[in-house]
Amino acid sequence: MPTAAGDRHHFVPEFLLRRFQGRTSAGRRLFVLDKTDGTVTPSTPKDAGWEHRLYAVDSVDGQHDGMIEAIFGLAENYASESLTRLAQSDCRFTDDDRGNIAYLIAAQEQRVPGALEELRRNLVIAGTTHAAVELANSIGSARRKRLGQQAYDSFVEGRVSMTPSPEAVLDMVLRGIEHTAGVIYRLPWTVLRTRADAARFIASDRPLTMFDPTPPHKFAAPAWLSSENVAAALPLSKSTCLRISPRDRGPVSWRDTSKQVERLNRFTYGFADRWVYGPSASALEAMHDQAASLPELFPTPIPKRMVLLEDVDTADPGVADRNAARGWDRYLVVSDPDGVERLMSYEVIDSLEDAMNAIAPRPAQSVARVETVSPTHVRDS
Repeated sequence: MPTAAGDRHHFVPEFLLRRFQGRTSAGRRLFVLDKTDGTVTPSTPKDAGWEHRLYAVDSVDGQHDGMIEAIFGLAENYASESLTRLAQSDCRFTDDDRGNIAYLIAAQEQRVPGALEELRRNLVIAGTTHAAVELANSIGSARRKRLGQQAYDSFVEGRVSMTPSPEAVLDMVLRGIEHTAGVIYRLPWTVLRTRADAARFIASDRPLTMFDPTPPHKFAAPAWLSSENVAAALPLSKSTCLRISPRDRGPVSWRDTSKQVERLNRFTYGFADRWVYGPSASALEAMHDQAASLPELFPTPIPKRMVLLEDVDTADPGVADRNAARGWDRYLVVSDPDGVERLMSYEVIDSLEDAMNAIAPRPAQSVARVETVSPTHVRDS
């Protein structure tokens, strides 16, 4: 297995950031905007888009603590040349190139700090909820049931929670990349190229953006196949951006554009957790000012949240009332693996406290068994 010894772990590839540099009197520079205060500073691709040992793990042999960073580095090496051929509509662009880029895109969706924190939070919620429900439904001796109930109480009261290790989070990232890379590979791609008189594309610390105007549920975050209208975008350079959507022509096409640049840049800025990268300080400053005065024009990411399902017969009727008050469906129809459909009560979980409140005992009732699912795994009732 590969390994990397460096402590600077780039969550936006250095080779990609080089494509967003602008020319100045001091040479080529990458400009970095801090959304928290609007300051813009000149930098270099090497000095931007990284965190200290972001992907470090404690390996069994102590020799592969940099394995994850090395895997990402290998993927970047393969994708770099493939991206060059894609941007230039090179006739030598192959299926292998498409695979290299698909893996890089899948990684960019999940490897950035904001996405890692979101995944860690969902693992805490899912692990704690599952453990608490299992303990509340302990079977066996009276002592075993009593200890299970005590542990369940500790979870629900917030005194104990399940915390995933960094290795567990990164393991989930790699598993997610393996799945989504195949989906990305099969979807239609469109390379958008800026016209000479158009603005330039920018990048950010969460460079992949995604928008679905027709989501399957009002509470659902967009996903690669959430609807036929979902579209994802990844800026590849200051002059090119890759759009991926089921509604586009496939498998790959190229299109010159002016109007799309500003809109996609607003998405890039809105999705950024903190840092925005571009070839011009003045353009970044202008965008920051516009975001402050017209925030409604700058979409922000919808977090991926857990959904707790419960049989309608045992569920609290107030849950359906609260869903309806938020403009959501009262219940969901859930398809089992064998194709059987069930009407289910559901709660969208925003925090660990929400999850513990959802599984807290109700008067004269035991703790019901609940299921956790992704919002994209259920459909409207």
